[in-house]
Amino acid sequence: MAMARKGTRRICVDDVDYVWKLTFNWDEFDRLLLITVELANAPGSKLLVYPIAFDINFVDFNRDQPITPKVVESFIQQGLQSGWKPSIPGPAFVVGRT
Repeated sequence: MAMARKGTRRICVDDVDYVWKLTFNWDEFDRLLLITVELANAPGSKLLVYPIAFDINFVDFNRDQPITPKVVESFIQQGLQSGWKPSIPGPAFVVGRT
């Protein structure tokens, strides 16, 4: 299922269009920042990036650095290099959490 388009931003990486969204989950047990990425026109598998949780860096990311399109581009490239296949439907591909 494709992610809701409200609040998403477009990004082009290596001539491929993606949409991404930044989500915060602040409840009494969990403090998570989540970036969700998928293809813009034919969504398949989503990329889920957990750059920060519980003030611990899970991926190569300086938590004092803002989440910018350049940062999201690096996460997309990291996901692709790790085996994420965005055009193939299937479960989400998680980066940054063991």
